[in-house]
Amino acid sequence: VLVKADYAVYKDGLHIATVDESYEKSGDQYRIVSDSNPAGLLAIFVRTRIKAQSTGTVTAAGLQPAHMDYGRLDDASKNVSAAFDWRARELHLAFDGRNETLPLVSGIQDRVSVMYQFLFLSPEKVQLLEFPMTNGKKIEHYRYELAGHEQIDTPIGKLDTLHVACEKCGRDG
Repeated sequence: VLVKADYAVYKDGLHIATVDESYEKSGDQYRIVSDSNPAGLLAIFVRTRIKAQSTGTVTAAGLQPAHMDYGRLDDASKNVSAAFDWRARELHLAFDGRNETLPLVSGIQDRVSVMYQFLFLSPEKVQLLEFPMTNGKKIEHYRYELAGHEQIDTPIGKLDTLHVACEKCGRDG
């Protein structure tokens, strides 16, 4: 299974980036790749391309990350990565030239896999969802709540969507 999407990112009405993203599933393994490029006026001042990738296993509960990389293609010193050792229950983080190991928290997602975890949830589970997530430097707790239903216009027509709002709930680690 391969799903590809290209979309534009806007902030305060300004087009700031374009994103090319793919989700690929082969057997019980997944791979998500997201490439972001500055756009609009931002592209004049910022030329940084960001590539993010998550790989892991698709389980009955959804995605179980094994590895996440997030980096700027023009400045490797800003890159971060996370390796999920589910057997040893350890999360290995690499950032700012350092390596840290934290206890692996059940249900944890990474900043890439989290957006696809919603695909594996029944609509009633989307009402309120709390889980830990790593950005490659630390673990934080996030809370997502269903904020409503919205219809959006897309190149393939109108789509009925769920509007999910996120709120950081605190830190762990």
